[in-house]
Amino acid sequence: MVRFRIANKKDIKQIVEIHIQGSKNQPGGFMHQLGAGFLMKYYSIFLKEKHSLILVAENDDGALFGFCSGSLDVSEHLKQLKINKIYLFLSLIPALFKNPNLIREVHNRFLHIKDDSINNNRIRYNNKIGVRIEYWAWREGCNKAKSADLFNTWLQIAYSFGYDCVFGEVDTVNKHVVLFHKLLGAKIINEIVLPDGRRRYFTEYRKKL
Repeated sequence: MVRFRIANKKDIKQIVEIHIQGSKNQPGGFMHQLGAGFLMKYYSIFLKEKHSLILVAENDDGALFGFCSGSLDVSEHLKQLKINKIYLFLSLIPALFKNPNLIREVHNRFLHIKDDSINNNRIRYNNKIGVRIEYWAWREGCNKAKSADLFNTWLQIAYSFGYDCVFGEVDTVNKHVVLFHKLLGAKIINEIVLPDGRRRYFTEYRKKL
């Protein structure tokens, strides 16, 4: 049996495992390159945020099949990343030693977080206002029958708090994910080109009245 619940700090290790696996299998996946140490720190910060919303799917033995993460106030999330930038950078050092080419990518993302403008298209990776769904992943080898339900449950929880709009992003190369979002009712509200040349859609979900 698979059930959904809100994540806690005991889930971080499994969340990181699933995130790394999903990022590796995703065209253009980046965050797995930053290493488990960075992601452990990242999710420990994320879970402490007042407006974070991380939902996990687990079986009767407590093993996580997948997770869906996001924030009910993405500006708070970006603020916490800025506040904790030193700790996050220190957790990156092993990955940077292994792959110095990551330095430019990390720097670009830091500029994105640092910039308070919501209309900066030069270096912009994600929506900076409102409710944002960030990452959705399912463990490889596990039955994916409930993965779409996990995503939709995250949306419904966000709506239940009184929000009627959820933003997100998806790289255009992930055609099956783009199709999934469209089938669930997402609208593409913008298309940008990332510094590494990837094209990314900005999406918007609206609560059905």
